[in-house]
Amino acid sequence: MELTESQVQNITLLYKGKKLEHPQSPVREYGVKNRSEILSVIPQPPPSVEFPKHTRKEEGSQNFHEDKDAPTWPVPMNQVHDATYDSDNESTTSVASSLFSNTSLSSASSVGSVEHRKEVSEQLVEMLLSRGMRATYHNAIDKLGDEYFLKIHNRILSRYLKRLRDSTKDPGILLTIRTLSSRSQKSRASQLIIRVLSKNAPAISNADREKRLNERLKLASRANRTSEDQDETSEEEVDENDGSLKYLNLVVAFFQESPHFQELISELQSITNLRSLPQTISEAIAYNDPLYIAILLDTQFRQAASGDYIWIRELKEIGYSNTDIAQLLHEKAHDSPWIYFKPESIPFSESRPEHHLLECAHSLKSESARKNRVSLSSPPLDKDRQVRQAVEELCGLGGISPSPRNKTEWNGAVQFNEARSMATIHYSSWDVDNKVIQYTKGLFPRLIQIVERFETSALMMQDAEFCCDSFTVLRFGASSKALTTTEARLSRIEFSLARRFLQNMKTAVERGKERHHLYRDAIGKILHEILQKVMDAPPAITVYNSEHLHSLALQVLCLGFISYIQAHIGPLQPFFIDRPLERIVLKGCQYYDHSRGNHIVAELVILTCLGHMCQYPYLYSGRVFQVMKKHLVSKI
Repeated sequence: MELTESQVQNITLLYKGKKLEHPQSPVREYGVKNRSEILSVIPQPPPSVEFPKHTRKEEGSQNFHEDKDAPTWPVPMNQVHDATYDSDNESTTSVASSLFSNTSLSSASSVGSVEHRKEVSEQLVEMLLSRGMRATYHNAIDKLGDEYFLKIHNRILSRYLKRLRDSTKDPGILLTIRTLSSRSQKSRASQLIIRVLSKNAPAISNADREKRLNERLKLASRANRTSEDQDETSEEEVDENDGSLKYLNLVVAFFQESPHFQELISELQSITNLRSLPQTISEAIAYNDPLYIAILLDTQFRQAASGDYIWIRELKEIGYSNTDIAQLLHEKAHDSPWIYFKPESIPFSESRPEHHLLECAHSLKSESARKNRVSLSSPPLDKDRQVRQAVEELCGLGGISPSPRNKTEWNGAVQFNEARSMATIHYSSWDVDNKVIQYTKGLFPRLIQIVERFETSALMMQDAEFCCDSFTVLRFGASSKALTTTEARLSRIEFSLARRFLQNMKTAVERGKERHHLYRDAIGKILHEILQKVMDAPPAITVYNSEHLHSLALQVLCLGFISYIQAHIGPLQPFFIDRPLERIVLKGCQYYDHSRGNHIVAELVILTCLGHMCQYPYLYSGRVFQVMKKHLVSKI
């Protein structure tokens, strides 16, 4: 199949500027002309992921109106195939078995295992139809029709369950989520909602559910007692399954109390309130959410994959799911600046105290510097690039780098605007409600990881003979009324501040909250020293702003060090961003009320003394750190 120039351009633009792991990715390759060449350069899915033939057909080889063999909806429950699974989920047969029944049960118990999985979907339906949601579901089914409702609701459930999976590490809850994530379970839940609402039938009561479960457990127990090898374990297995029901109630509570439950409701209401569903990929992209693209591909794949987008059929044929395709189209349309990469395995190391290079400036005033100096030699150019890339990977953009791809595992978030030349950075906080320092969970373990990576990068620079025991940031000094310009200052930050900060934070996490006030004071003094390097008057640290100032100090260290390795000259562009940044706003912690000020701006400025000589503007304070308090700016 010969492709038009427009289709070839779409293929190349889709990956342009992205660093892909596939060795033949079509980055900057415009010579692709036919189907076989395209298939040779499109990155293949991981070999561990299987794509059953029936899965590709179900996900959109025909749309609803063209499929004459499609079953009448709702499909009877006995026609749902429990072995079906999503392309990004494992088969859940073994998962459900491990959660709700013992693997040693007989064939009679294995039948009960299927029933246990039905219990899970029934619990999910009860939860979804609670809290006044019946009217919302009625409206959705009436407007969308059974066919579209099933596809769309399954897609919304997939996103909801993925968010839940990313927000917990509880093994029992994860097993339940994986069970529900199978296509058969999501379809069964959606069909059950239609059935309950169409008949106006009440949801299944807990008493009925418990009665049926107990009957199945008794059956399983009798089956175990007849086994020659298991005559002493049946009582334990009954207790285990009885505990499963109690645990299931805790799982349901987690599902309902999660903020993602409200997101599910909002997404369903938003789609229901649309005048019409998007009919083309261009219309779906306009909603600025890959969900709408995925829904279109789920419901009308052949119609959507036509014209300028016929090339996405090639992605489908090599195993890409609708979710993958929707994400790629969304990123292409919105031109994400991130370049994803496979991280190097770099062990943690601390920087060396009192480390100095031969004839360095520090030796002029320090006796210890003269004793601890090392010989200086010019490193080869390739080593220069390797060290710089390693430091950029470790420090990230203010402590954040795009690895792994799952953004919920990142240390925070970065928003880009102004043609992507500006970035705003903040760390996430998992203690928004209490607003008190938490040393054993949430933000602090991630802050420790950021400091460790910074310290490792500092040692790399020392080993490469690029620095002594400190680095500098370029900051604005206090302006004078007699001068029309503001002076710039180099401010020195010792690596020892990061080491002390790390040691105290680790101790605080190990000791817990009973003695946290002792370490809070010690950490507070270190934070004050760091922030003094970029602020004339750092704010006092309180229980309400401590997480924010912890985050802000680490962002200063990481961003300032990246600026230092390029001599504070020119726009900032680490290897994992596809365009230069001229302005970066450090906002510390996510929850903090930034109307109070105390955030830092790094931006390019031209220095009157050096600007023309270097032929590039300078990044203050690492790109000009400015402390902004309401509209009064004190630049670093």
